[in-house]
Amino acid sequence: MWTVLGVGMVCCTEPHPMVTSEVTVTDSSGIPWVELGALDGVAAEEWRVKEMFRASDSNVELFRVSSARLLAEGPLLIGNAGNQEVLVVGDGGKLMRRVGGEGDGPGEFRTVSTLHEVSEGFLVYDARLGRLSHFDLSGSVVNTIALVPPNRVVDLVPLAMSPKGAGLAIYGEQRIGGGEGIHQDTTPLLRYSDPGQSPDTLGLWGSDEWNYSSPPGVRWVRSPVGFGRHLSASERSGRVVIGSTNSLDLTVFDSTGTTLMRVVGTSSSRPATQVDGEAWRAELVASLPDGLPDVLLRAYQSAPYHNTYPAFEDAVMDDQGNVWIGDGMAVEHRGRRWVVVSPKGEPLGYVVLPEDSKILDVAYGRVALKEQDPSGVEDVSVYTIDMGR
Repeated sequence: MWTVLGVGMVCCTEPHPMVTSEVTVTDSSGIPWVELGALDGVAAEEWRVKEMFRASDSNVELFRVSSARLLAEGPLLIGNAGNQEVLVVGDGGKLMRRVGGEGDGPGEFRTVSTLHEVSEGFLVYDARLGRLSHFDLSGSVVNTIALVPPNRVVDLVPLAMSPKGAGLAIYGEQRIGGGEGIHQDTTPLLRYSDPGQSPDTLGLWGSDEWNYSSPPGVRWVRSPVGFGRHLSASERSGRVVIGSTNSLDLTVFDSTGTTLMRVVGTSSSRPATQVDGEAWRAELVASLPDGLPDVLLRAYQSAPYHNTYPAFEDAVMDDQGNVWIGDGMAVEHRGRRWVVVSPKGEPLGYVVLPEDSKILDVAYGRVALKEQDPSGVEDVSVYTIDMGR
């Protein structure tokens, strides 16, 4: 066992007490068990990031970005799901080629759900077709196989996948209903040994929270929940990290479903104030399309919110087996703090990234982020990471 002491940070819209976390790593049947304590109290060296390019620098048009992958050879792949294509972006954000297009034939898509780097190529999963396509680096189709969920009502989200369709997957968005109030979806972690056979279920995790109401004249209205809990699942280089943001409790698996590490910490009790909640509602309503029926508009205007922030915002696996854990509450005027934990459980460092950005991929000393401007226009940016070592 080893121990690290750390000092926390002052966060967000209201003062938050300084905390001290003691990080301990123990061995549980050969598996590292990492106890972080309070996430914002983990001591680590700050890593710097520097912007390399943005897709918008070269006027690359993005529509419903679903995923991205940084390749060892240098290019960035962007899943441009709204246009049923994969964009191959080179140095400086220059568009090198487009892969795909709308259709059912080989190399065509109905949607681009997830991207995966494999030896000498990449995989694209199309949830609408239930198909995994293997491409070489030139964008030519090598092979396609059917990969469908046991429950055909929901989409499959592959995580660690081989070109033959072996690996792990979860379910996408579900609509469980179940009466008025806040309800949380669940998803199984599925292990596919052979895509032609039913997968094994390795466990069940809490997924997205939704609020259900039944105003007069309408059977059900589903609306988001402010500071809602959700599932975080990420894959890189044959490793998967998964956990619900209800609590800081993450499990790392290899592509066969073998547990490699557990990371746990103190659940968040940091308050989300009424000011925070009303600001969230205002942003939600501002994002709605014009002409929404009044009954739906009122449901969104009164959407509920939690009075505490999630235990963490997201967890991302990088190509070295490190887990990046984003704090559930951003730091005022700075952004969101991401603590990086090694495969042995050691806190290696942390980075601060824009609060509203989403990490799409971390690999080869770079991080790819999805961002949106106030009008909802998407962009993908790539940063280099200076680890200071």
